[in-house]
Amino acid sequence: MCFLRKYQWLIIFLVPFYAQAIDVNYCVDPDWMPYEAMVNGQHKGISKEYKQLFQENSTINFNRIPAKSWNEVTEFLKAGKCELTLMLNRSSEREQYLDFTMPYFFGPNVLVTTNNRPYVQNISAAAGMKIGVVKGYRLVSYMERFHPNLQVTLLDSELNGLLAVADGEIDVYVGSLLSITSKLKQHNIANLKINGWVAIQDELRVGVIKSRSAELLPILNKVIDQIPVQVHNDILNRWSNTLVVTETDYTLVRMITLGAVLLLLILGWRFQISRKVTATLTKKNAQLQKMSAKLEESNRQLEYISYHDNLTGLYNRHYFLTTFNHLFNDMQRQSHDASLMLIDIDFFKQINDKYGHNAGDEALTHLGKLLKKAIRSGDVPARWGGEEFVVLMPSTTENDVKQVAERLIQNIESYQFPIIAKLTVSIGVSQFRADDTIKTWLERTDKALYQAKEQGRNRIRYSA
Repeated sequence: MCFLRKYQWLIIFLVPFYAQAIDVNYCVDPDWMPYEAMVNGQHKGISKEYKQLFQENSTINFNRIPAKSWNEVTEFLKAGKCELTLMLNRSSEREQYLDFTMPYFFGPNVLVTTNNRPYVQNISAAAGMKIGVVKGYRLVSYMERFHPNLQVTLLDSELNGLLAVADGEIDVYVGSLLSITSKLKQHNIANLKINGWVAIQDELRVGVIKSRSAELLPILNKVIDQIPVQVHNDILNRWSNTLVVTETDYTLVRMITLGAVLLLLILGWRFQISRKVTATLTKKNAQLQKMSAKLEESNRQLEYISYHDNLTGLYNRHYFLTTFNHLFNDMQRQSHDASLMLIDIDFFKQINDKYGHNAGDEALTHLGKLLKKAIRSGDVPARWGGEEFVVLMPSTTENDVKQVAERLIQNIESYQFPIIAKLTVSIGVSQFRADDTIKTWLERTDKALYQAKEQGRNRIRYSA
């Protein structure tokens, strides 16, 4: 039994030996590190690691079709030459020729300016400035729809956008935080900084041409749904901490050294001046490296904070609603089973009044940990607000969610919370219906939670 439990995730993905392989032609953006790129003719980056997971845990056999640019990838997808691309955002324009998996990788978009420009904060504050974005990226349609009055310049690549900012040709470049950080390191562009955030974040998915989506999407979604959270985190950590090593050109250094030797032969006292200058430069370089490391750490923290609740570590309400909206659209199209669970701490106000708000915060933190242990890796838990929590459970039957809810109740009842020792929760549960909207589904779940509280609390009630 222990052996089976230890290798449960591997067993889920074992493909029968007689399964027939499915050949798929795919394309990647050749210059979008760390997400994906072509390096010396080899597919590299985050998408390669996920491609490996898809290939190992399904019958899909991936065959890469070379493309010179992201625009060429788009052309190949429209023409059917490429049948799939591994990492892109969903947009209304792309939905005309692609269908999409559920999102499996998330990241913020940012504004980049020169170091001397004051804090821009967000895209609205950039009105009146020249803004650059790569042609064909989803951010183009986002700005056309929500910020039609902005002065947008379309660029061929992200590197061209960053260089255009550095050279003063445009004021702001808009793009992905991870890929921008990689480009700044790789090309040693020192006079730029992250200077604001864009409301829309990257929710990267696999895009499949419509003629093959019915065949491929169920397979890919199943693999995505079963990837453990730790595997996602390991991939992110490997690529967000990647250092780009460049070869130093020592020609100029040799020339300066030779000149210094000649000068020392003539004027020995200049040696002291040169040594002082060198020491000063070394110190300044060390300070710059330290500042760069602090900036990278700050960017990572901001990326995490943008979609997590700072107290419980669960997703925040904004992230949950964004993910809920996308998954809901998938459920409506494909009629998947799914469940929604609302959890409310019983008599939480009395806990705060009796023990203080610090005790209440401790209770929320520990309850968040118990909630994450009770649910599955593919579920989406979030702090809904105050003492309320919500969990979206894709591909979940009524029996599945009943087991999770009962397990959560039992774990909370037996848990020793700091200071207050004991607390209980009330839970409302409902299943997805074909005629549901997001609003009606949430309302039915909230009604079930209300019934649980009215009937004595510390219990589960299911929506009729």
